[in-house]
Amino acid sequence: MDLLSLRYHMILQRFTFSELQHLNANTRLATLLTAKSILITNTSASNFTLDDSPITQPDVYTTNAVTVHGIKTLLDYNIYGNDDGLKVSLPIP
Repeated sequence: MDLLSLRYHMILQRFTFSELQHLNANTRLATLLTAKSILITNTSASNFTLDDSPITQPDVYTTNAVTVHGIKTLLDYNIYGNDDGLKVSLPIP
């Protein structure tokens, strides 16, 4: 994985899986890769997807500062990463 792809896999906010489930489909999550964001493509409990990649292992590692989720495939910022004017997520209160 190259540095740009790695930065695309990290978002600016910490979300547990239960917090992610409160967001709507088509919400964008700002990433560490400038001007690129991850798209929530499906919010169903059995098939929650980011950029069409299912979260297969939610909350693998969680602290007060960071949460890590396992995904089925690598995310590709060339396919979904462009900001298309959809709302970027805000922190969960």
